[in-house]
Amino acid sequence: MALSIVGAVYKNGYVKNKVMEFVGPGIAGLSMEYRNAIDVMTTETTCLSSIWVTDEKTREYLAMCGRPQDYKELKPASCA
Repeated sequence: MALSIVGAVYKNGYVKNKVMEFVGPGIAGLSMEYRNAIDVMTTETTCLSSIWVTDEKTREYLAMCGRPQDYKELKPASCA
């Protein structure tokens, strides 16, 4: 999946020097390990950074890593 994303946006420079956002219902079906793997590959797109919507899996992952206090809900504003 990560290579498909890179291939789709690298050629046209769509995300060059921008922040790539990952949102939508499909994210809920991805494990945190899978999300992390995709996130690491986003540097290959020439974007500056990426941000993901957070959910219960994110909360559980941070708790498992001993960092429950670091959870913060991230999602697009209603006007986005």
